[in-house]
Amino acid sequence: MLYNVFDTEEQAIAAQEVDFQLYIATKSGAAYIKQTTKWAEITQRLTDDKFIYIVYPEGPTEGRVQEESQTDWFPSDDII
Repeated sequence: MLYNVFDTEEQAIAAQEVDFQLYIATKSGAAYIKQTTKWAEITQRLTDDKFIYIVYPEGPTEGRVQEESQTDWFPSDDII
């Protein structure tokens, strides 16, 4: 899965808002629009503490770093 990668949470929030506005503009239905508040959750990578969220396919790419996800970015689902 492709993720947008940012150095700061503020950068990620601003970019995610742009993607959200593009995404929500393609939707209809007042109930859906009212309950949907963002394109994707922003999380922090474990490997380097950068902030990431899933790429919106129709979102801008210029000025953004996009990387394929790696398993070590996220907590393990293993239960010991």
